[in-house]
Amino acid sequence: YKCLILPNMACMSIEQVESLEKYVKNGGKLISTFETSLYNEKWEKKSDFGLSEVLGIKYRGLTRGPLPVSYQWLWKSHPLIEKFEDTNMVVNNGSVCYIEVIDETQIAVSLVPEIIPQHPENAWVPEMKVNNPIIVTNEYFKGKTVYVGNQSDRLYLADGHPDYAMLLMQALNWLIDDSLSIEVTAPSSVYVNSIEEHNNEDLNKIMISLINVSGSPKRALSEPVPVSNIKVRLREEKYFNFNKAYKLSDGTKLSVVNNNGPEVNINVLKNFETIVFEK
Repeated sequence: YKCLILPNMACMSIEQVESLEKYVKNGGKLISTFETSLYNEKWEKKSDFGLSEVLGIKYRGLTRGPLPVSYQWLWKSHPLIEKFEDTNMVVNNGSVCYIEVIDETQIAVSLVPEIIPQHPENAWVPEMKVNNPIIVTNEYFKGKTVYVGNQSDRLYLADGHPDYAMLLMQALNWLIDDSLSIEVTAPSSVYVNSIEEHNNEDLNKIMISLINVSGSPKRALSEPVPVSNIKVRLREEKYFNFNKAYKLSDGTKLSVVNNNGPEVNINVLKNFETIVFEK
């Protein structure tokens, strides 16, 4: 795997921690959020993260929240923050694990001291950029890690604020140097998943599922809005000899063009479709 993502995987056994240490040590990339590895498999809280050394952090023994009147300060000197051109401060909410960095760990985002709602002359803090890390990056032997000390993943799902998603995507891009295997040109309301099929050790085909969740805000989703002109491109060299493609639903053949990798165009996506690329 190019990168492992652990969304608040709080409970981890010693064996799991050691396996992840080995993965990163050998060149793996890792994103972890909030209380990942702070508990053992019996839900017993530890004094420090099991992945402390890998992440380059120490737990200060305090988790606070929710913090509805707090913000995150972006350290523009870090490459992870490059996409945030117009601001140094983005929203924060939920709970935060208080940490300190160790060794060569770099701070990308820190917690702005809480600005409690009150009379305007008092509703400010003298210093926004303080050494209270939220997002940090670390290099561990051959691998790299990003630790997100707040609940950005959960908050994006609950609040839908794009800044939370942007921070997580920037973390992913920083780790893998934008070397995603598949590129899909579609609105963010189209979810993408892929499965490879192998025959012994040979890669036979890849199946890419597209799920369209554009529509009304009701649960379950109703009145789906079709999405048109979706492009799907395979970016890795191992896929470059795939010159055939079809829709799994009805077998309709798709025209494959070479655009620095095999690419097909989907005229209309209603609810769901799987695109199959093969040799």
